[in-house]
Amino acid sequence: MAMADGGDRDMMTEAVEEYRERIFRAVGYPSGDRLRILNLGCGEGYDNVVFGGEGNVVVGVDITFFSERWGGLRSRRSHFVNADGRWLPFVNEVFDYVFLKDVLHHVENHGDLLREVSRVAKGDATVCILEANRYNPVGYLHMTLLGGHDHFSQSYFRSVVGRHFTRCSVQYESFNAHVVPVKSRRVIECRISNATVRTKKEAT
Repeated sequence: MAMADGGDRDMMTEAVEEYRERIFRAVGYPSGDRLRILNLGCGEGYDNVVFGGEGNVVVGVDITFFSERWGGLRSRRSHFVNADGRWLPFVNEVFDYVFLKDVLHHVENHGDLLREVSRVAKGDATVCILEANRYNPVGYLHMTLLGGHDHFSQSYFRSVVGRHFTRCSVQYESFNAHVVPVKSRRVIECRISNATVRTKKEAT
């Protein structure tokens, strides 16, 4: 496979940043200041920077240890923990906002993960869960068939969230998000399904 040249890499980076911005414009940013935010399944950790304003303290958690990337993003308000989301090393009801993007479809037992999310979220916390729609035409070819991602259908996504978050207000939305680096002529496009859990619930 040919390596992308510097121009392609720069365009891909720029396109991914624009994609990230579109997602946050669609779902909104956490409201309030001095929040404790859990960025669960944070990957290389760049979303910690997005969440780190207004005096917030952000903890990124991922099962993979990104030593070099995390090292460059650590600060007084940005922390990282290498852990499995099904067994989070935090006390009960500590986070004001929990963010999960493209996490659930990587987890074999959704219930274990969502129960932990419920446990560490405060009584009035907001939980934002995002997953790509399995049956978006372009996303299905690129991500599911070729990339091996077992994304959820919208109906299955709703059933997973609804089954484990009860006694709460759950708001479902969907929106388009895409990465289009023109020079590379690569297109990644997907419809994102978003569930925002507005109040504390009992996960079952």
